[in-house]
Amino acid sequence: MYTGQLFEWKGVDSLIKSIKLLPQETLVYIIGGADRDVAKLKKEINEASDERIVFVPFQLHGKMPYWLNSADVLVLPNTGKQKVSLYYTSPMKMFEYMASGKPIVASATPSIMEILNDNNSVLVEPDSPETLAKGIISILNNENLAENISKNAKANSKKYTWHSRAEKISD
Repeated sequence: MYTGQLFEWKGVDSLIKSIKLLPQETLVYIIGGADRDVAKLKKEINEASDERIVFVPFQLHGKMPYWLNSADVLVLPNTGKQKVSLYYTSPMKMFEYMASGKPIVASATPSIMEILNDNNSVLVEPDSPETLAKGIISILNNENLAENISKNAKANSKKYTWHSRAEKISD
């Protein structure tokens, strides 16, 4: 599952391209994005994978825990081709993913790796549908890995709550 905007630098095209490399029974949910961005992505999908990708329109923030908890794997496929993605983003969804207690597969960009690491996620080469698929499959096939990184991400997420950030600022 991917949640959020569908801007080019978010790397969702890598997730779409990875579907042909995932087990046949795998469904990919993409939640959010403007209608024009969804339409653009749908044009890129070939017919063989079309039925395996489910687009869900924008959801209110209060409903996101339901969606996140229904996923087997949460994906953060940021591109390595644009500076905003490489160095200047700290996606809110990353912290939501961590707090959900679900396993995360994310692009190994400097901005993402300020928070995520091999102990709390599976990091993959940006812009590589092949390594993204391998990362997802590694979680689907390894219950211990999924459990360990999920537990660590959830524990790490406590350092990034608004309350924790406010305490650091006031200190």
